[in-house]
Amino acid sequence: MALDEAIRLYKLAAAQGDCDAQYNLARLLEDVQCPPRGIDEPLRLYRLAAEQGHCNAQYDLAYMYHHGLGVLQNFGKAVELYRLAAQQGLPIAQNNLAFM
Repeated sequence: MALDEAIRLYKLAAAQGDCDAQYNLARLLEDVQCPPRGIDEPLRLYRLAAEQGHCNAQYDLAYMYHHGLGVLQNFGKAVELYRLAAQQGLPIAQNNLAFM
């Protein structure tokens, strides 16, 4: 019951454009639903949050492009997104950017 309520509340906040809610909902859906329901909705939410400058969403989306998870592998897009997250001080993004 608590999980359903969390999803419901995150959906409400995400629909209003809250990037933290979009990111948290994406993570929650990815953990709970995938692979049975697919990655499309988490991917859409990561994109929305990343476009608003959410560094963790930028990192997760970069990781997906880096490894071709739910998207066509695209190293250029991965580097671009890792760079955005790295510039905000996210250590793992800095590491992955240096690696690439």
